[in-house]
Amino acid sequence: MEVIHKRRSGTELSQLIQNGKPAGQAGRDKRTEVSPPILSAKVTISKKAREPQRITEPLARKGDELLAAKVRQVKEIIAKGEYEVDPREVAKSIIRTEISWHLEKVKFNR
Repeated sequence: MEVIHKRRSGTELSQLIQNGKPAGQAGRDKRTEVSPPILSAKVTISKKAREPQRITEPLARKGDELLAAKVRQVKEIIAKGEYEVDPREVAKSIIRTEISWHLEKVKFNR
């Protein structure tokens, strides 16, 4: 089977594209043109679907309030000069961070 590719000349292309229409629509009239369908939807959210949001929003606000209170408390302790650092906890944190960093590096280099 022989396939012959026939190129269209510039004049044929310009004839196919008329009035800004794609080549496939050239020569069609209004009766044969197909327009894309218009889609619309009405979305309603049930009370049951809103319930998790109704529950979590106050909890999130409460969590933000608790965090802000904790930050204020720590700032006051630091300002008074009463904040004490446990060197063992600092060392543990540094070691955990380094081990975690090393394990991640080894995992990605495999």
